[in-house]
Amino acid sequence: MSLEPSKMRILIPSRVEARRELLVADKEGPRWLRAFCEGDEVDIQFENNAIVAVNNGGYRVCGYKGE
Repeated sequence: MSLEPSKMRILIPSRVEARRELLVADKEGPRWLRAFCEGDEVDIQFENNAIVAVNNGGYRVCGYKGE
């Protein structure tokens, strides 16, 4: 499965504000480094056989440590 942030909405939880979700805008930004970790369970939304949104709402300790 290929993910392109510019063609879909990828959300991850903020580590600063408990209920805030952050948009992952591209694969070069710091948020991409912690967007997905081994063992994550994500919600994926499809439209017309294409991924339009991925929500990774679980707390993760891998990857980028800041906001």
